Amino acid sequence: MTIDWRYVDLVTTRVSDDDPRMRIRSHTARFSSWVIAASLLAACSASPWSPEDADIVYSSTHEGSTAIYVQRGVRGTPVRISPVDAVANYPVWAPDGESVAFQDRRSGKFDIWWMRADGTQARAIVSDPDHDYLPAFSPDGTRLSFVSWRAQSDDERRARHHVLDLRTGETRRLDVPEPGTSAGLAWAADGRTVFSTRKIGEGAADIVCGTIDDRAWKNVTDDVAYDGSPVVSPDGRWIAFYSEDAASSRIIVSRPDGSERRVVVDGGHAWYPHWSPDSQWLLYTAQAGPDTKDLDLCAVRAEGGGSPITIVGGPGRQSEGSWRPRRPNP
Repeated sequence: MTIDWRYVDLVTTRVSDDDPRMRIRSHTARFSSWVIAASLLAACSASPWSPEDADIVYSSTHEGSTAIYVQRGVRGTPVRISPVDAVANYPVWAPDGESVAFQDRRSGKFDIWWMRADGTQARAIVSDPDHDYLPAFSPDGTRLSFVSWRAQSDDERRARHHVLDLRTGETRRLDVPEPGTSAGLAWAADGRTVFSTRKIGEGAADIVCGTIDDRAWKNVTDDVAYDGSPVVSPDGRWIAFYSEDAASSRIIVSRPDGSERRVVVDGGHAWYPHWSPDSQWLLYTAQAGPDTKDLDLCAVRAEGGGSPITIVGGPGRQSEGSWRPRRPNP
């Protein structure tokens, strides 16, 4: 930052040669305003958002059973927030960053639960004799999409997209193409456009895009691979997903229509990307060694280039991580 020394000089400007008093009141006010503005700017620039310091929620087996934890960056201590009797994973932040939804299979099947970010007030919000899983909040936090195997009338049981209205408690099945695999929805900022994965063959799937009330979806990808877990950047300009073949899986970023595609993580195995609040970073699950049960959470710049950063490592499976959203100003 460069200081404008004219403001400092004005503080000591004399009224006249025969008047020893300084005309400092107005100039001091100007100088004080500059000091306050400079201090605020310095404070903001001193603590920009950083992947190494931000709160994350994730699932882990490092204490034995699969549980959900919150941790402050790479140096933080993991705090278990899922209930003691839960078998919980796939946590997702609510848009306000104050609560988390997750899937729990303590009953022998998947149900969707909700809790405060400190683990309190945990309760089931979606439960059926069949599996309900892969929750995702709408951008305004009023709806929750999920995948369910529940049948309607004489329908065959298979994975379909559903939405729960959190204001009314009403659940409805979406009239959208069936994924053909266990793939949830990713919401765009408009609250209507969604992305998902649609299976097209053995070991192959494409990213598709449409609206929650339209069966006329279109392909975003068309690969000879399994493209999965699309997520939309907070600024709406990009999507990220993983693409897996028999040899490896990589993290890819593209425009929402599939153009300007680039690989940001290549080699090895990487899955389940999630955007940072500033749309500059991706958090993803990576295989840490030859053991497929040894998984870490890593971060990489979405623009590509630079080495990945290990955010949460250690023994066991650390996976399905996402950064806390920016909370609205009070």
